[in-house]
Amino acid sequence: MQRSDAWSWDPKIPAAYDTSNFFRRSGYSRGHLVASEDRTFSQAANEQTFYYTNMSPQLGDLNQKFWMELEQKVQAWG
Repeated sequence: MQRSDAWSWDPKIPAAYDTSNFFRRSGYSRGHLVASEDRTFSQAANEQTFYYTNMSPQLGDLNQKFWMELEQKVQAWG
């Protein structure tokens, strides 16, 4: 199964609360709270990890280095 990478708004949350445009060109990247790799048992489950309700804005160095290393360590423990 391939990683979705299709960020979208969570359909269970009213559109009035949509934050998908809050961080564009802000210098922050989108960090998963639940890792995409942890939800690969189905395409639908993986796509749900790309809802903005599963995102935390993070600076690139944190998201692409330290956070990623932490995710990988936890996955190895599992």
